[in-house]
Amino acid sequence: PRITKNRHIVKSIQYLRDHTEEAKKREVPGLPTYQPLAALMSKFDGKQLSHLESPQHMRVLVDKELVKAVKRYKEEGCNSVGSKSWEGYWSQALLKGKEATPLGYKEEEEDNTCKDGSSKGKGGPITSAKEAIDAILTAKL
Repeated sequence: PRITKNRHIVKSIQYLRDHTEEAKKREVPGLPTYQPLAALMSKFDGKQLSHLESPQHMRVLVDKELVKAVKRYKEEGCNSVGSKSWEGYWSQALLKGKEATPLGYKEEEEDNTCKDGSSKGKGGPITSAKEAIDAILTAKL
């Protein structure tokens, strides 16, 4: 698991916007200069780059332990016992996810957590145990 990064895509879009002649060369399929992003540029016309937010994601391993923890949470409900059990699992799962970073992969970790434990804004990693279980339970898996 690793952090989803979109900064390079935003920089490419900015470059193509600033160099329209180059963008026209790169939008033609079949040419050696073809770049699919250049062909999509018309979809971004009039939109600001700020619309391209980093998506939310959870940096955890999808393994038997995750399945057991979710199952336990669903059985115990969102009472204090179920919540404490999930929070304990979640803090350990975040650490395991960070340790599973591929060799040579570099990333910039953002502090995406508010004082109350919830995640800031719409994008970036989900670090809050409550937001994580809510996202997992609403996902169509």
